[in-house]
Order: sequence, then C-alpha cells, then structure tokens
Amino acid sequence: NCQNLTDIYRDLDAGTSSLTRICRLQLLNHQTHNLLTDLDAAEVPNTTAHAQHAIQNIKTTFTMIGITEDIGNTTRMVQHVFPWLAEHVNMKAAIDTSVKNLLDDTKTCTFPHRNASPDNNRCVDNTKHWDLPSVPDAATARVILEHNQVDVMVYEAALAQFELQKHALGLA
Repeated sequence: NCQNLTDIYRDLDAGTSSLTRICRLQLLNHQTHNLLTDLDAAEVPNTTAHAQHAIQNIKTTFTMIGITEDIGNTTRMVQHVFPWLAEHVNMKAAIDTSVKNLLDDTKTCTFPHRNASPDNNRCVDNTKHWDLPSVPDAATARVILEHNQVDVMVYEAALAQFELQKHALGLA
C-alpha cells in the first residue's frame, strides 16, 4: 500500500497493522516459513525451534540450496544437480543410441530474469512510480533485521550448506 517499511513494522509492533496474514508472513521470517514442514500456515516462525527445524530441513530434505548473491554458482549447481535444466544439453551424448537420429545435437533452454520490480508501482497519486532505493537506508535495514532474526539464523546455515555443495560439486 505504498507505505514506508519502517512505518509498517511500527504498526505491526503496536498491533495496529491492517496487513493481511499473507503480508505479515512475507515480512516476518518469510524464508524460514517456506522451509518448515509442520508449521500451521497462519503461524509466523519466531523461535529458535523454528530456526532449528528449518536448518534441519536444509540439511536433510532439500536436494539443493541456492543463494541469490552467488547466482552464477547457483545456476551451475542447478544445471549439475538437475541436468535437464541445463542451458545447453548435448542430447545425442545423453540419449540411448537407438533414438539419437531423431534428436537435434543440442537443446537450448535459457532462463529469463523475470523477478524484477514493476515499472510503475502507482504509489504517487495512485498513478506515478515511487522510485525505491536499491539498498535500504540504515533505519530500514535495522528494522528488517530486528523482525527477521530467525531468518538470519537460517540464512547463515543456508550459506554453510551452499559452500558444502559448491565444494562437493567442484565449484569452490
């Protein structure tokens, strides 16, 4: 609703927020919530136990963990762990000889980057775009961290798992 994030968190803390459950779940330890398997969908993860459960899932349930900040290695891992998602696959080398003559030599599958902010968020007079900084200011960064401490714990474990995967796949 085109509000400053610090104001949104202030209202959440005061109990005066009119945000829907979905919005609250996206602002409060959202990644931890995504990694839990036995959490009531309405519950916001906010305990060390939630973090430990999510970390256990990272280590034992998921085939691969990717890190946005290292998108290059994440993409290489995806292509290695899930070879059918590789950008270029030599189909004839991968398929049984009896069907090779039916195939092209290579398959190309590019991954477009579609996770971008809207060109017009309509936050100024309900018609014009409100330019947002690429990096939050210090006060906004502080309030995000304060409200997402469980996610911070889980993120640190995800980084460790990512490094282990890089090493195992010869990318380190």
